[in-house]
Amino acid sequence: MQIFYEDENLCKELRTKCLRRIPDLERLSKKVQRNRASLQDCVVIYQFIQRLPEISDALKNSLGDQKLINERFIEPLEVNSIIIII
Repeated sequence: MQIFYEDENLCKELRTKCLRRIPDLERLSKKVQRNRASLQDCVVIYQFIQRLPEISDALKNSLGDQKLINERFIEPLEVNSIIIII
């Protein structure tokens, strides 16, 4: 999306603070689906879920089209965070 090219601060914040610490979710989800996830894998997933508000906050502080950002990124992140926590 164009917003990530236009808002350098958002891009930098996401890269340095948020995305660097994201685990390989595809690999972890496959382990969970196959019932082969260890306790450590579950902890890594839990730690990632705890960081979702950080990603959401970075997106909320963007200078870009907030309506688009809310619809595409923030709302799905927040809805999925609530579902996971429940």
